[in-house]
Amino acid sequence: MRYSIGEFSELIGLTPDTLRLYEKYHIVNPVKDPNNGYRYYDDLDVRNLLACRRFRSFDFPLEIAAELTVSPNIGRLDEALKIKLSDIESEIKRLECIKTQIHQTINTVELAYKQVQNQYLSPITEVELQGIYRLIQTNENTLSREIYPYKHDISKWMEALPDVMYSFKTDLQKDSNSTYTWGMAIEESKMITHNLISNDYLEYLPASNYLKGLYLAPNSEYMSSDIYLPLIEYAKVNDLVYGDFVWGKLISTINVKNQNCTLMEVYLKVSKKVSGHS
Repeated sequence: MRYSIGEFSELIGLTPDTLRLYEKYHIVNPVKDPNNGYRYYDDLDVRNLLACRRFRSFDFPLEIAAELTVSPNIGRLDEALKIKLSDIESEIKRLECIKTQIHQTINTVELAYKQVQNQYLSPITEVELQGIYRLIQTNENTLSREIYPYKHDISKWMEALPDVMYSFKTDLQKDSNSTYTWGMAIEESKMITHNLISNDYLEYLPASNYLKGLYLAPNSEYMSSDIYLPLIEYAKVNDLVYGDFVWGKLISTINVKNQNCTLMEVYLKVSKKVSGHS
């Protein structure tokens, strides 16, 4: 049966402009009537168009959907479907990662919401963390020139979002002011997931037990000892040996009492005292 472009458009549910695009890719091939100059579509065009639309529903780009429709080589079809399946599985993993990160952020933000009047927002708890790799980008609040030879790696780390976190680390020095650095960080297991390479310029924080607290830092202020002193006091009260650094990660920026603050998780490495030793 023959269909005019208007009839065919209504039958298929596509606009005439879309049909002309499909004609460009030879998915449909209307025949021109020499008597009146009109072009007509037939049932084969219907079948080809529906086949192509099915491939498009698999999220193939139009070029590939057209290729699989017009040149239906079974080997090419098998290859294209397997590649698409692999892409979808990778995308599912990526979305699951985002889902996990969003759930964790929701839990943290909800906890902050309940206690937003205090700078230290949650009871300090002891947690076990896997190793962390850090790509140091600033010393204090100045961009680090040490990263320049390795700046090509930064884009790879950015591609690993949201598994990559923005972190700080403060060295606890008894005889001078504490120093700190900022930079991207990622859990050791996620380094493997994202094919990131461990190099000498990366800082490694070993897997350990840590004290964890939730802290609100005013954006108008630089890093201060307020961020870690409660963790140290908790360690002393509970007879824990604490390490020589504190690190943490940024969660979000929120407005508290008409000023923007950074919501951070803060970690202090700890261990239990060996019996008989101070």
